[in-house]
Amino acid sequence: MAKGQLGNKVRTITCAGCKAVVTGHLPPKQRYCSLSCYRQGARPQRRTGMTRACEQCAAAFYAPRSRASARFCSATCQSAWQGRNKTEHACKICGASFRWSPSRSEGGRYNITYCSLACRDADPERTVLLREMNAIQQTRRMTSAERIGYALLDSLGIAYEPQAMFAGKFCVDALLPEHRAAVQFDGDYWHDRKGGTIEPRIRRRVALDGSQDAYMRACGWIVVRLWESDLKRDLAGCIEKVRQHLCLPS
Repeated sequence: MAKGQLGNKVRTITCAGCKAVVTGHLPPKQRYCSLSCYRQGARPQRRTGMTRACEQCAAAFYAPRSRASARFCSATCQSAWQGRNKTEHACKICGASFRWSPSRSEGGRYNITYCSLACRDADPERTVLLREMNAIQQTRRMTSAERIGYALLDSLGIAYEPQAMFAGKFCVDALLPEHRAAVQFDGDYWHDRKGGTIEPRIRRRVALDGSQDAYMRACGWIVVRLWESDLKRDLAGCIEKVRQHLCLPS
């Protein structure tokens, strides 16, 4: 028996708070079945806030002083209020209904077509579009980083596919199927080598780089990224980096 229960006999009491009948090893003067009943009965909590009406469901709720500016009775009501102006759409692929914020749907800036990325990637028309874009990219003028990078791979005798689609999702600068590797030649400015850019389009580009790298590695592929400035000033270091990643003999 615990030290606090020494001398306590089995007693039956009726809780002075909730009126529940409780039987157990209880002190002679115990009147409540639990600490919460004791606090509500013997020591009622000080209420320094105010009762307000929820702006979504109009139900009354208590807002403590620390949340004096509260407008909703629950997170559910707050979410419902925030989405009150969302528009309904039907997914092109699965037909499921989904909602979209007006700030994104107004003005025609977004083509609201899919309910998820999985449905977007499953659209055969989008796959055809990606392949067409890849064909256009292959005919464009090469950047200096790409020109040096392809020459580097040629010097190592590595077979590669320039500007190739990876899993039908995005294009990589050089795809090396024999090594299950992809090599990207990144411009210092557009891929933010210094870091800390505040330009939105470059930040989106960097985030996309990370997403693509994670996807390729999850598929079991090696990803090698070479900076434009390194290709121009430290070609030997770039060659060694490729060798190390692909486990090529020196």
